This record gives sequence, structure tokens and C-alpha cells, in this order.
Amino acid sequence: MLAAMDNKKLEHPNWYALLLVICANTSVMAAVGAAAFGIIFLYEMIKNKKNMVIAAVICILGVILFLIQLLGSSKDIVWSYIPMGVGYFDYVFVNNVYANLIFLAILFCFYLFVFISNRILPLFLIISFVIMFSVSSIYTGNIWHGFFYYIYFIVANWLLYEKFDFKYKKACIIVLCVISFIYILYRPYENVYNYVWKDKSKLCKNVIENNSNVIITSFYTSSVLPYLKDRHINIKNYCSGYKANYDTTSFYRSEYCRDFKTIIKYDRIDKQYEKNKKNYVIGVSFNGDRIIIGKSSNKYFVLDKIFEFDKNWCLYRLEKYEK
Repeated sequence: MLAAMDNKKLEHPNWYALLLVICANTSVMAAVGAAAFGIIFLYEMIKNKKNMVIAAVICILGVILFLIQLLGSSKDIVWSYIPMGVGYFDYVFVNNVYANLIFLAILFCFYLFVFISNRILPLFLIISFVIMFSVSSIYTGNIWHGFFYYIYFIVANWLLYEKFDFKYKKACIIVLCVISFIYILYRPYENVYNYVWKDKSKLCKNVIENNSNVIITSFYTSSVLPYLKDRHINIKNYCSGYKANYDTTSFYRSEYCRDFKTIIKYDRIDKQYEKNKKNYVIGVSFNGDRIIIGKSSNKYFVLDKIFEFDKNWCLYRLEKYEK
């Protein structure tokens, strides 16, 4: 909607400002595009000496709303994804660094040609890519975040094609087709493929019996919650010690769970173990089909692997033994 309204945004500045706010509060990645649109909007408002008081107030309120939402997020998630430097280029467009270099080379040559021949700067492309690169330097994110580079590339072509009357409009379409063709080379890593396209969380409800007690030990295992909510199953968060929910902070601000590492302790498991129910643990792979957690020789827990979601996390049956 922002791209479609771009040519008429100065005629309807308040509506455009409202769209910016809605877009920015959709997700952090969408906020990158909204920020790029917003900077260009501000520049054109000042350049054309338009009355922008109401639009500015709407945008300021939108920024405040965005920051308020960020207060509820876990800082530990960000710092657990320490930037990988240029390594993130491995999956910005495709997980092939050579394809990415070809992509960037075509991009640079095309827009340099457009600037030399028409003196047109692709402002949206430049601003959105700079902001995305800055965000990636703090939080590298995952494969689906990297795809926003491609989304903003499409938007940049859209704006160039509709906003400016230059000779080589068809070249925009050709370059977009060439870049899109490179995506044929995209092959997701196995763990990414399993996590995004072959999630096995739904199968959990076929394995876990009713009237059971389930302990989840990782943020990623929250994906099983929707499939178990309508059954008579008690689901606990090992990290927080409370009933499981979608709060990410509990998985990274606990002495038992930090930086994607789960420390399984006897006392902690014992507090969450239900004596008269069948108990299960869902979490990261604990290196083996059977794990014994014992405080002493008289009391100990046994975790038996009964289901493997992927190589990273599994479902275990938890049993307590006392001599």
C-alpha cells in the first residue's frame, strides 16, 4: 500500500503517515522498510514545504508505540545471535556466497547505469539496505529475515518504474527477472528446511498421551503448544518454572537456560515432575537415547528418547526411580 500510494503521498500526508505507523508496527523487518519510506517522505515534505504537523504527530506516536513493543522483547535473544560479520551473506539471498556476489554485482552495475544516464538515485534501495545491514550487525536473525533484502529490492524497482519517466524501464523488469532466476540456486540448509518447511510439532499430539505432564526446555519447542492446548495436558516451562507460554524472555534469563543452552538439573526436574502422571520432556538433544540425571544413587531420573523432531531437539519420556 505504501508503494502504491507513493506518488500521491503529499496529497494525503496524514493517511500516508498512518500507513507508515501500521507497517512499522507489523514486525522489526517491516519497520526497516517503513523507516526507509518515512525518511523519503520527510525529505519530500521539507523539500516541497508542505504542512506536516499532523503527519509528524502521527509518525512520532507510531515510533513511541514501536519502542513500547520492543520493551517486551528479550535482549538476550539479540545478544545470543552475535553478528557473524560477512558470514550472514551466506543466506541473505541464497545460501551460496558466489550467487550473492553475482546478485550484488548486477545490482550495483544496473543502478550505477541508471544514475549515470538519468541522474536518478534509488533512494529506497539505498536507505533500506543500509538500515537492514545495520540491523544485521546487531541481530543476524535467520533465513526468513534475510529475504527482506529481496522484498525491498522488488519495492525499489516498483518505485523506480512508476515514479520516474526514464528510458530504461524495461531494464528494471529484466534485472528483476535475472535476480529472481538466481533463486533457483537456493537450497536451504537441512536444519533450516526442517525448522521452516518440515516442522514435526503436530506429530507430538500422536505420541504424547492425555493426562500427561510435559516440560519444555527450549524456546523452539514452543511450537508444540498449539497442538496440545485442547488436550488434558499440563505443560510447564523448565526455564521459568511456570506454565508454558510464548514469552521468550523466560528462556534466556534463567540460571537453567541461557544462550540457547539448557542445563538439566535433578532438583529442577523434581519440582516439575508430576508423580501420578506420565511425564515427558521436549527440548534440545541431550546427546543420547537414554540420559540419567541423578542427585544420588538412591534417586534419579531417566530420559528415554521416543521421538526426534530433527537433529537439534527431541521428545523424551521422563521417569523417576527411587530405591
